[in-house]
Formats: sequence, structure tokens, C-alpha cells
Amino acid sequence: MREALAQLLDYAPHTPEPAVRLTALFPTRPADQDLALLHCYGIYCVYRTHPLTFDRTPAPQEARASMMPLWQQRQQN
Repeated sequence: MREALAQLLDYAPHTPEPAVRLTALFPTRPADQDLALLHCYGIYCVYRTHPLTFDRTPAPQEARASMMPLWQQRQQN
């Protein structure tokens, strides 16, 4: 979970267009505490429920809105 979170937060500022939503994809539903960690950073979660079927748990809009400036912050070289 922490690896997925770290990758998303590291990659987001480098996207060609400003990131407006980040989503982590998992093979099964993460534990509630892991979902809470993603949602704290405004990150959605998608996980497989059956073959070719996925479920999505959105992050709270307030968390997503507060994190977007961080996702879109370009790093200076």
C-alpha cells in the first residue's frame, strides 16, 4: 500500500497534463486501514471483485481537492 502511495505521489507532478485524480489499482480489496491511508491523500482505489469486474472506492472530495496542488506541483531542477 505504501509503495503504491509513494509511486503515485512521486509520479503525479510529472504527468503531461496536471493530475486531477489519482487512483491505485489492486488485485483484491485492501484492508480498511489501507483504504483510509489512500483516502487521506485523496487517492481513489480500484480493486478486482470478479474476473473482468472491478469496484472503485472514491476518496473524499475534500481530501482530493486539498491534495491536488501537491500533485500538480512541478519540481524545479
